[in-house]
Amino acid sequence: PVAPVLFRVCTKAYQIPDTNVVLEQGTEIIIPVSAIHNDPENYSDPEVFNPNRFTNNNYKPSKTYIPFGDGPRICIGMKFAILQIKLVMAKTLSRHTVRLSEKTKLPFVYDPKFFFLRPIGGFWFNFEKRLVL
Repeated sequence: PVAPVLFRVCTKAYQIPDTNVVLEQGTEIIIPVSAIHNDPENYSDPEVFNPNRFTNNNYKPSKTYIPFGDGPRICIGMKFAILQIKLVMAKTLSRHTVRLSEKTKLPFVYDPKFFFLRPIGGFWFNFEKRLVL
C-alpha cells in the first residue's frame, strides 16, 4: 500500500492472544501494514516480486494482505482501483517491455521523512517499445 499504516478504534475490549494485554473499547490502534506485508512469516522472500504467492495453491489468510484495509472500513474505491491497475498494466505490457532501471537502488530503503512509502532515490523503470503487428 501507499500508506504504511491503518488507523482504527477498538469497538470492544479485546485481549491479545497469549498475553495479559487488553485493548479497551475506544483505544486508538495503529496497524503496521508495511510490516505485515514484509514479514517473512507471512510471505517467504517478501522483497522478491512473486505474483504466484497469491494463487489458490499459495493462499494466505486475508489478514496478511491488506493494501486497501479490511472489514467494514475497507477502501470504497478498491474495486475501481484494481480495475484501473489491470487496464493500465495490460495496455502498457502489450506495447512495452518494462525493466527495472539501474538507477533504482535495491533493496528499497524508505524515506522516513514521508508518511507515504517512498524509496530513497526513487523507483525507476526502462520502457522499451515492442513491435506491434
